[in-house]
Amino acid sequence: MVELTRATNYIADVRPSILVTISSFLLVLLTGVAILAQEAVHPLYLVNDECVCVRTSKVTETLGASEVTSGKRIEQVFKSPALKKELFRVRVGTVLDGEPVKLWNYGIADEADFNGAGTPDFSWYGGDDTSEEMFLFLSHGRSYDKVDILKTLESAWKERFHTTPPDLGSAGGDYSVGEIRLERFKLRLALTANVDQDRFNSTKKPIAFRIDQALFRS
Repeated sequence: MVELTRATNYIADVRPSILVTISSFLLVLLTGVAILAQEAVHPLYLVNDECVCVRTSKVTETLGASEVTSGKRIEQVFKSPALKKELFRVRVGTVLDGEPVKLWNYGIADEADFNGAGTPDFSWYGGDDTSEEMFLFLSHGRSYDKVDILKTLESAWKERFHTTPPDLGSAGGDYSVGEIRLERFKLRLALTANVDQDRFNSTKKPIAFRIDQALFRS
C-alpha cells in the first residue's frame, strides 16, 4: 500500500510537469506558425520565356479588364466581378491624330496577398521598345493604394547617392531594373530590387536596394 501511494504521488507530481512541457511546445509551435504567416517573399514581374518579356494578363482569378478612352487618354480599367465595382485603372496609351497609340505589353503581372491583409494585391506592368512602367496596387480597406516602383527606386537612388537618378523606365538607358521582390515581415512590406549598371555588360555588379514601405512613392 505504501509503494502504491508513493507511485500515485509520483504520477501526480509528474503530470503537471508533462502538461507544462506540452503547453510550452504547443505555444512555440503556434508562435512559429504565426511568424511564418507574417513572413513572405513575392518575386515580381517574371519573364515569359516564349517572348522574353514580362508575363502580363488582362484577366485574373479576381479581376477583369476593359479599356476606355476619355479625350486623348486610353486607360485600362480593372473591375471585380464579385464586388461589381472598379478597383483601379492605369493609362496605357493616347490618341494621336485620331489613332490610338498604346503600349505593346501591359496588364497584371502578379496577383497575391502581398501585405497580408487577406485581400488580393496586384503588380502591373506596361512596356514597349522605348519605355516601361511598373506599379503595385496594395489593398487598403475597400480601396487600393498605388505604388510606382520606378519612382520609388529613383527616389531611393537620389537619397543614397545625392545625385539626379537615371531614368530607370527608359529602354535605351545605361541602367535597367533587374530582379524585383516584395518582402513581408509582421505585416510590413519592403521592396528589394537590383539595378544593373550597364544593360550590355553583365560583369558590373548590380546596385542592390531595399526600400521600406514608408518610402514607397505613388
